[in-house]
Amino acid sequence: MVDLGQHLLDAALQGDQETLSACLAMGANANARDSTLAAPLHRAAFGGHASCVAALLEAGADPHARKTNKATPLHSAAFGGSTACVAALLAAGASPTAVNDGGSTPALDAAFFNRVPVLQALLAADPSVALLRNGTGRAPLTVALQFCRVDAARCLLAGAGLPPMEEMLAAVENALPTFSRGGEVQQAPLYTLLVERAPLTPEQWGRIPTPCAGLGAALPAVLERSTEEACLLVHRLPPADRARLHTFAVSLARVQRGLPASLPTPSSGTCWRCWWLAQCAAQLPLPAKLCTTSPVATIVNSYPVQPACTAFTAPRCL
Repeated sequence: MVDLGQHLLDAALQGDQETLSACLAMGANANARDSTLAAPLHRAAFGGHASCVAALLEAGADPHARKTNKATPLHSAAFGGSTACVAALLAAGASPTAVNDGGSTPALDAAFFNRVPVLQALLAADPSVALLRNGTGRAPLTVALQFCRVDAARCLLAGAGLPPMEEMLAAVENALPTFSRGGEVQQAPLYTLLVERAPLTPEQWGRIPTPCAGLGAALPAVLERSTEEACLLVHRLPPADRARLHTFAVSLARVQRGLPASLPTPSSGTCWRCWWLAQCAAQLPLPAKLCTTSPVATIVNSYPVQPACTAFTAPRCL
């Protein structure tokens, strides 16, 4: 006797929509289970077979089905990295806040595996998943930081809710090697993301390594909120980046001294001059235009410029 349920499970795993549809037409149970209680929907979602997921849902497959480890098909789709499967399951009513027996949500799985499009879909469905913690008390962002999932961390940092800064710094400090990069610990980009997104106290700035490569990319955002923090950031730039900013500061001061009037001061802290400062520090291409903001004067005077070249008056930070 033909086991239609097993054939359906196999077809779902392989993404064989023709066989899957034939099994369903012959009366196979859309909620058949294997030895781990995985349903065809789990298998199709894990394999990223969106057309099979759609056919199973249309045939009455349960989007809330649980395996022995309590994982739902949405967990399987997040693990497999299929945005199309995630979207189909969410549309069918799958819960983004469902937890498996380890306390993990699909969003936490997506963060661990650096599945950014999946993570974005889950956050759009329910932003609260960003702060739901697993059985060990870690939120998705904490996991992304600890395992050096830079893209997932950037995605999560763009949201409204964040864990405490102390927790995020501890996760970066205890970051594990990224095996895809030969076992290196890629912490510097994570520090840049953190200081760009949220304010730090002077004590927390003391935990940022000195020097920290690439930190200059965060300068526009940091300068926008605090010149004091911007000075603390400049202290942590690599020597070559600080030298570039020093050269820029001297050049800008000399230009200003030669003008009959002060350079314009736009209200926005993210104007071209801020970007140029950051790009100098990050060794990125420079824009063609240049203007100023008053907070940058503080940063310019962070360097020991000779008095004859100085056009600004602000306390020195270096």
